Amino acid sequence: MLVFLLTMGEFGAPAFLRLDVFPVASFTQSSAFYNFGAATAAAVPLVGIVLSCVLISEELLGNRDYSFRWTSDDRVMRIPLGRRSPLALLAVIALAVLMIGMPLAGVLWRGASATALAHAIQHAGGSAVRGVLYAAIASSIICILGFFLAYILQRRALAGWWWLDALTLFLFTLPGAIIGIGLIALWNRPSTNWVYSSPALLIMGLVAQYAALGTRTILAGFSQLPLSLEEAAEIAGAGWFRRVLTILAPFSGQRHWPRGSWRSSFACGT
Repeated sequence: MLVFLLTMGEFGAPAFLRLDVFPVASFTQSSAFYNFGAATAAAVPLVGIVLSCVLISEELLGNRDYSFRWTSDDRVMRIPLGRRSPLALLAVIALAVLMIGMPLAGVLWRGASATALAHAIQHAGGSAVRGVLYAAIASSIICILGFFLAYILQRRALAGWWWLDALTLFLFTLPGAIIGIGLIALWNRPSTNWVYSSPALLIMGLVAQYAALGTRTILAGFSQLPLSLEEAAEIAGAGWFRRVLTILAPFSGQRHWPRGSWRSSFACGT
């Protein structure tokens, strides 16, 4: 379902290939003709499909919790192919060369000259620096926001936690062009022009679309963390922020639990 929604909402490849799909049609109406009504109308069917898929997915999955099972047993992590292993290996290699290797080689062949590299650095060097800076800021905000969203989802801390989870997934699968149109319609006003003309608008769009990645990643770590650790620290008198800083944040990202880790976390809580 995620792959279907992401590919249907992909904008970059169809725009370069000049294919008339929903994201390209919506973006064209807004950027070329400045017709936000037509752009919104072109995006409505896609938004409806995304919302329907998200609601169906949440209904089918229910309130189940999912977590990774780390193991050192290689037999659990491998699929036995028997005599078909060489054929499967060759098929995967051929597919990778055809779909990734050859296009990438063509791009490198055209842009590997010293003249092309110097021209790119001269005209796009500042853009590259700004892109890295904006991405670093957005990813840092996503990590912090994802941590607290994951805590709310794991602990069911709010009454509307289900809708919060569905909203992050909905924004993640929603095409970036539609999110951009919504941000423009919201902030392109005289009173909020200071936000509209700043990089904050781009950072807000990145955080809105990719908050689900940070939330789901940290949620997987929370699902492996015993609830008794936080409960023991709470009984010992540790406040919520202290439990977050000394127990949840350090241990939620650990792949393997060291021996005696529960004792050290309890000591931190006390």
